Amino acid sequence: MRLEIDEQVLGNAIADRLTAAILQSPDFIERIVDGILLRFEILTPAETAAIIDVTTRTLGENHVKWGLDKSVALGDQLPKYFLSQVIERLKAKAIKGRKPEELKAA
Repeated sequence: MRLEIDEQVLGNAIADRLTAAILQSPDFIERIVDGILLRFEILTPAETAAIIDVTTRTLGENHVKWGLDKSVALGDQLPKYFLSQVIERLKAKAIKGRKPEELKAA
C-alpha cells in the first residue's frame, strides 16, 4: 500500500511546528530582544550628529573631548557611536525642570 503525502501540506506543517517551538523558546526570544536593543544602541555618525545638533565633521573632531566612544568594529569607514553615551551627554547639559509642587508655591 502506498501512502500519498502532499509535500506542500507536510512542509507547512513542519514549518508551523518549528516556528511555534522556536518562538516559545526563552533563549531565542532573549536573543531577538538583545539584537533589537543593540540596533537601537548603535548610531551612524549622521544620526549621532543630528541628535546632538552638530555637523558630522564637528562630531568627528570632538567626539573624544565629549566622551563619545566610536566603534570601528565594522571598519574605519563605518564608525558607530553609542546612543547611551549620547543620552548621557544630553543629560549633562540639561536644565532641571520645576516640579508641579514648586509651580504651585511660586
